[in-house]
Parts: sequence; structure tokens; C-alpha cells
Amino acid sequence: MLDIARWWRGVYALLCFGSVGCESSNGAPTVTSGTTVDASVADDSGRSGGEAGTSGGDSGSSPGKDARSDTFSPFDASAPFKFLVYGDSRSDGSDCSGNQAHIRLVGQMAKETDAAFTIHVGDIITGYASRTCFTSNGDCTAVGEEGNVKNIIAPLQNRTPAPGLPVSFFPVIGNHDDNRGSGWYPDPCSGAHICDLFDLTRIVTRTTDPCVADYPDKAYYSFRHGGALFVVLHVNNDDFSFFECNGAPSGFQGCDDYCRNGPHDANRTDICYAVHQYDWLESELAAADADPSVKYKFVFLHAPVYTSFEDHAPVAAAPQLKELYDQHHVTMQFNGHNHTYERTFPIRAGAKAADGTVYVTTSGGGVGMYSPRGDWFTAASAGSNHYMRVNVGAAVHVDAVGADAHVFDSF
Repeated sequence: MLDIARWWRGVYALLCFGSVGCESSNGAPTVTSGTTVDASVADDSGRSGGEAGTSGGDSGSSPGKDARSDTFSPFDASAPFKFLVYGDSRSDGSDCSGNQAHIRLVGQMAKETDAAFTIHVGDIITGYASRTCFTSNGDCTAVGEEGNVKNIIAPLQNRTPAPGLPVSFFPVIGNHDDNRGSGWYPDPCSGAHICDLFDLTRIVTRTTDPCVADYPDKAYYSFRHGGALFVVLHVNNDDFSFFECNGAPSGFQGCDDYCRNGPHDANRTDICYAVHQYDWLESELAAADADPSVKYKFVFLHAPVYTSFEDHAPVAAAPQLKELYDQHHVTMQFNGHNHTYERTFPIRAGAKAADGTVYVTTSGGGVGMYSPRGDWFTAASAGSNHYMRVNVGAAVHVDAVGADAHVFDSF
């Protein structure tokens, strides 16, 4: 049997021999547009901005699950903690370089031993080619650029979960990860499904089978940790809208009117394909509003809501999400999809506002990276492989960290 830990250490040693930290395949990050840059915020312990990061392992709490939806009970609502976010870690169809960059990045992330968990914002596999695969190497077999995601993320996924949490690695489903009917899904490498890589039954528990017929159509969920709500959405298609429908009944002015304002009954849920996720999201945010122990709300999805990058426009559901974020005071949203790094100013009601939501596109997990053109909402941007380090305590402090451990944006 393959010793994954030994394999991974060998790969990392080969890639990083003789260096303090692996260099990003795209070189040193270049940050533009009003960012605060301070490499000194990252010390040897992985803590940033003076916040003490911890996995909460000393809390003494026992794991448990809230009876409501998929929300797991917090270990200690007052204890500071740290988590990591990254996405778009696949190789493209032409070579295996994305796997190499992903392996290097995970090597750096694995040094953050006090991180409570990691969230991947989607596009885990190539899909349209056998370059990056759920559980096999596919066409990428050379040492240091193997395509087996299960092996690559093992240093993060195989960690002991923080108290109160079921896993240490939480996935968002990207469009490359579930594009059935196009030949992308199941993966063309070995016919594996995303549920072969992640046991979604441990994190999506409101339904008996989140991978119905091996397809993750109900793969949205939430959990709580340390006084914060974490919401993971299944929103990965540019044209996705919570309010699309198969013809609105008479008396309503189209799908948007009916799906938003119609009677909340079985007929509405049947006609409005995705409204079940909207209703669930609204309920999760409202419940957090009513809970004084919840200080922060973080939302994760694949498709962007704000972006100045040319490849993918804001998702069709963006207006619906902005409205909910404003209403329920969402702290931050993290997404992937566009292969860039872009952070917005805090935004509320379509304008800069000190109490608004910060939107972060973090797609630096391995894909080729580009710089966005920037817009009125752009606070910082870059075009290099990276991950996000988020410290949560009396305040939220976030670092964008390159594969060479350099902090190139901090807020």
C-alpha cells in the first residue's frame, strides 16, 4: 500500500531542495491598487497581525452537531482560531504544471500547523482532460507533478479535525468538478466521483445522500466554529440563478417574481430549480443573526459576485446574493473561478462602506494566473499562486500568502 505521507515528503523534498520556501511557478507576486503590504505580519508560528492562531485543541469541548441543518456545534465561541482558503488547483489540458504548483502550495500550507481547517473554493480537477484527477494520477505521472488530488491534499485532509468539526478539509464544488454530460464528470482519468475524494455524508447531513447517483447536486452546507458561521454554496455556473424556473404561474411577473414571492410550497420548489438553496441560505443567515454567539459570517462559493477579470462575469445570482449579504451583514465572501487574486473594498448596497462585505477571488491553487484590470471596487489584485490565511478573534485579519511564504496583501 502506498505510504502517502512518505510519498508526499519525498515529492516536496525534491521540489524544494536547497530552498527555504518553494518559489511560485509564476514568480513573486505583484500587488496593485491600494493594498496594504507587510511581509512582517507572518512569523515563524504562522500567526499574523498579532492574532494568536489556534485550532482550538485545548478547548476541552467534545465534537457535536447542532440539530439545525448541517451546522456543527462550536468548540468555543470566544477562542481565536485560524483557517486557510484556496482554490482552482488543477492543471489545464496541455501539461502537468498546475499539479506541480499545487504540490508546492500545499507544502507551504502544511507548515501552518495551527490552522483549524482548510476550505477549497472549487475546480479541484481538470475535468475535460486527464491531468488532475480525484483519486488517480491520470496522464501526469512524473514525480513532483502527479495528478492524484487525494495524495496531493493528504497533508491537509488527513489532519485530525478541530474539536466540534467532522473534517479538516471542506470542499466547494467547482464547475470542473461536477460538469456531467460534457464528458468532464465523472473524471475521465478513472471514472472517479467527487464523493470518492470527500465523504460528503459527514458534512452534508440534511439529506440522506448528498451524492445522489454519485452526483453532488445537494453539496451545500454550513458549520460553525469559534463564534463564526461558515456557509458553503453550490454555485459554480456563470448562468446560475436561484430564481430560474420552468414557467411562472399566472399572477406573477415571471420567474424572479414567483420564485422570490410565491407561496413557499412544494409547487414553488418543484418549478424553481434552485430556490431550495436560496431558502436554506436565507434561513442559515437569519438563524445566525438571532444567535448572539455568532460574530462573523463567511460565505464560500466558486463563481464570483464581484470581479473585474474578463474570463467569467459575475454569476447571474449575484444580485440575489448581494441582497442577502447586505441584509444579514455577511463579513466576507471567498470565491474562485477567475484565475486571479482580487480583493474588494467593503461593499454595501453597491457602494464602498465601512460595514460592508469584502469579496475575495482566490484562484491561485495551481492554475496559470493573470491580473485583473481593476474597477472601482478593487482594493488589491495580483496574478500569482497563493492561499489565504484568515485569523479570527476580536477582529478578522487576512493575509494573502504566496507559495514562497511572502505575504503580498494584508487586511
